[in-house]
Amino acid sequence: VLLSVFSPGITFAPDDALPSVYQFPTSEGGVTPKEIMDGDNTTCIQIPSYGQPPQELGVRLDGHGPLRTLALHGDGIQCDESHVVAMSLLTNSRYGLSKLCTLAVGTEDCRVSCSVQLSLDEFSVLISLSALEGINARLCEVIF
Repeated sequence: VLLSVFSPGITFAPDDALPSVYQFPTSEGGVTPKEIMDGDNTTCIQIPSYGQPPQELGVRLDGHGPLRTLALHGDGIQCDESHVVAMSLLTNSRYGLSKLCTLAVGTEDCRVSCSVQLSLDEFSVLISLSALEGINARLCEVIF
């Protein structure tokens, strides 16, 4: 799975250092996108709150094979359509069409289900996360 973090006008590759707005106050050193797929729940990316530019954390996941569900694991993630928006890009479409994925609160995470895909050979999912002001929300792992 190829992971990237996007912010208005900028895309960060897995090993790119992220701006300080994505660094959790207690984390040491720089934060990179790959930390949300490293299998370590203690390495996380801060989700900016409303009013704190860029006001959201954007994640893009591209991979091969069918994708049905994934889980967003972290602290303070509000698993509802106001704070988490996930779209499955219909990769065979010339027009860049997408379909909203559905959300469900799991026991320890936010579950994202993307059931409609035109291609079973590859997938592309965009996830946008935001947090209420004063909430220290962070994304620690994306689990397939």
